Amino acid sequence: MPHARSSSVWQRCCLLILGVALCVVPKTSALALLVESGASNTTAPSDDPGFIHVGKRAQFSAVYLGNGWVITANHVPVGPVEIDGTAYPEVAGSKVRFDEAGDPADLMAFQIDPAPSLPILEINSDPNLTGESAVLIGYGPDRGAAITACGTDGYLWGGNAGIRWGTNDIAGYVNVAGLNPIGELTASFYTAFDQGGSSHEAQVVTGNSGGALFVKNGSEWELAGTLFALQNSGACQPPSSALYGNASYSVDLARYRDQIIATVRPECSDEIDNDADGLIDFPADPDCTSREDDYEATVGVPGLGPAGLSALAVALLAGAALPRRRIAPRRPLPARERGGDGPTPQTTPGRAHTRPPPR
Repeated sequence: MPHARSSSVWQRCCLLILGVALCVVPKTSALALLVESGASNTTAPSDDPGFIHVGKRAQFSAVYLGNGWVITANHVPVGPVEIDGTAYPEVAGSKVRFDEAGDPADLMAFQIDPAPSLPILEINSDPNLTGESAVLIGYGPDRGAAITACGTDGYLWGGNAGIRWGTNDIAGYVNVAGLNPIGELTASFYTAFDQGGSSHEAQVVTGNSGGALFVKNGSEWELAGTLFALQNSGACQPPSSALYGNASYSVDLARYRDQIIATVRPECSDEIDNDADGLIDFPADPDCTSREDDYEATVGVPGLGPAGLSALAVALLAGAALPRRRIAPRRPLPARERGGDGPTPQTTPGRAHTRPPPR
């Protein structure tokens, strides 16, 4: 079922992009999640999009994709990831940074070992989520005291850090320019922190990048974004605060999806017919035992596929049509005299052999 879209919302968001694009501040430190409703939301919501998949990477966040891979912002350093209270060491040298048309994004993945026993996350492929409701999950502080600044209300950050979730609506799309190095562009979309905008209105704040943004496709949740940048109200905004009108930016994973799938998925969920049998992934391919299975063909048996089977049949038929080779009749073996203890001749066409008698 396709995602719902609103043309009127999209038209308004085009104007908003022009207004905020120059104010976007990609953070080289990190981002966190502040929820308008306070210090709650530290356990999975009743309609859980994948809360347990979001882990802590030092003071940052990372999202477990499955098959031993996590994804996070590129400015987050590689290292052990804590998922559901368990620390999983990183695999040295496994980092892969994603790009679009050769332009590196603030997005990367790396492996952890051992792999947590969690299912593979679905990744959104819809290129236009404007107007969609989203759930944001990340590691960071709770809501602190209420404040007023820059002509609007907001909150200071609280002191209790943890994994928490909040909600918001996707307002529009923009390419965010990096600061280090200057000029790198990350394809992204953003949400606005509106007073009473949703039941658990959330804003990303400086503190912890790499968190997740989920959207629902029909009845199924999909990972659509990786939190990585924010826009604030400028010099009038107090440090360590979130004000209404601020915006949160997420890497648009749909733009990097093909690279991500090719990097992190095992054969039985990589959306490729690896064994050329006309059947793709679990459960369509009976050789796959699960989406986590890394062999789309039965181990030890090559997958011939329809073309290979046809070629094999042609070869077998061609072999059956070959003329049979004439084989010379064997000469009868001479009878051995009873009681004889000498060598016994055995004759084949053109050759004679002798063998000693048994002892």
